[in-house]
Amino acid sequence: MLIVCALGRVDHNSEEYRSTANVPEPGWARLADNSLVPVLSVIGNNSSSPFTRNEHASRTIADVVSNGGFETGLAPWTTTPVGGLGFGCGQPWTRASTGSTCIAVANPPGGSFALYSSFDGAGPLNFVASQVITIPIGLVNAVISFRYQAEWSFSGANRLFTIDANGTPLVTVLNLPSGSGNTGLLTFTQVITAQLAAYSGSTITLGLHLFVPQSFTGPAGIVVDNVSLILDFNGNE
Repeated sequence: MLIVCALGRVDHNSEEYRSTANVPEPGWARLADNSLVPVLSVIGNNSSSPFTRNEHASRTIADVVSNGGFETGLAPWTTTPVGGLGFGCGQPWTRASTGSTCIAVANPPGGSFALYSSFDGAGPLNFVASQVITIPIGLVNAVISFRYQAEWSFSGANRLFTIDANGTPLVTVLNLPSGSGNTGLLTFTQVITAQLAAYSGSTITLGLHLFVPQSFTGPAGIVVDNVSLILDFNGNE
């Protein structure tokens, strides 16, 4: 949901609003692991922050992903193909409270539900979970963040996990080689401002994209939770 401050409307900087909506203090943004990162002026900028801003511009910080924790059902996410826990090692993205039925991975990192897939199947195939979001005009910074764990034991060609916009990869999260491995539970956070700049002022389909190039060459499993795309944009450039 896009939160915008406007005269005559709810004061989103008020302490009452921030406490009920779990909104951080002005000048801070919340990431997937519930941690806060500072939003800093370009004057005295600290490179440890993923955000910078213009002190003299009207600024909004918003998480434009809806239901990134999958706690209120699947919508507005859609999955292709439609999944389910009964698919075994061919399980597409599925909202669930337990791990993949191919290789068990972590319980939901946040809350009671997360998104799971076997990351295996009758390839070549693509498992995609996506939702339509708006990239505002005046984009200054964009940071995508989520929790995930992957485990695998397969042979053959590499398997890929990418974040896509309209089917075009923005960033590669995982490029899994043949063999066995386990990432452990991690937080992925990356600035993708340059990748989203071309979409400023338009809507895109943001996708979590798994690619399995070959057919059942070995089991795997993946869980994703607490997905956010935090945008920092100016309103009066």
